[in-house]
Amino acid sequence: MPDPASDDGEKARLQEVISLCRRRVDRAREKLCAAQVEQADADASLLAAEQRLARWIEANPDPQRSIFEELTNV
Repeated sequence: MPDPASDDGEKARLQEVISLCRRRVDRAREKLCAAQVEQADADASLLAAEQRLARWIEANPDPQRSIFEELTNV
């Protein structure tokens, strides 16, 4: 017959493992949330930079392109 004291020890060890696993899950969830916020910020920064570049290109057309356009109208 199993020793009840050893069963209690095993139960306590398993409860400790479960507690550690729960803390690990909580830490991982916090890291994931932080990473998702960082990704959203990075996406917004990228989009803003791409939009600024597009506006700059529109405001500052390539002078060589306009030269070629003038030659085709001759």
